[in-house]
Amino acid sequence: MAGTVRALDAELKNGDFEGENRYYQGIIGGTYQINRVLSISLGGKYVYSVRKLAGDAEYSFYKGNPTGDSINGNELHIKSKREADGFGEVFGLNIRVNENLNIGMKYDTPVKLTFDTNAVEDKKIYIGALGKNLGISDFYPAYKDAYSGSRDLPGVLSLGISGKVNRFILMTDITVILTRFPILIIWIMITEMKSTLV
Repeated sequence: MAGTVRALDAELKNGDFEGENRYYQGIIGGTYQINRVLSISLGGKYVYSVRKLAGDAEYSFYKGNPTGDSINGNELHIKSKREADGFGEVFGLNIRVNENLNIGMKYDTPVKLTFDTNAVEDKKIYIGALGKNLGISDFYPAYKDAYSGSRDLPGVLSLGISGKVNRFILMTDITVILTRFPILIIWIMITEMKSTLV
């Protein structure tokens, strides 16, 4: 609640908040093999998201705070739930170069999510200088009751390569999350093949 502390020129005495952000996804699709080397896939994706914030805060106001004399109350409470759902597509391409080398590519389209908020704020602080009550959602508008706003899932582009070299299997994955400033994730794994004699 740092933003609230700065705005009120106050000190947070007690605060107990719990938050939860969850994204659930379901994908259904199919694959078509064009020939022994090339296959393609297409799928549809459903996303449901829920974001929760609940808690209480108690403030004390600094001595000499010019607005202190006009403030009534020092406790804030909020219980907010934001929900959204949307659809996207998944496209895939697989290239089996030979028995030792395989290349896979996948593209997840962006998913448009518009979050609708249901919230209860039964404790607010009255600011006489402003002539209004202020609650946590005044500093964090996305948690205000009846608020509606977008927070879309970005597109994701992935490339995976697996190959066999002697008795080793090399696997690498390159993922680009297509945000305003793209995020690049790379991982590499090497495992050894072990034969079992019966």
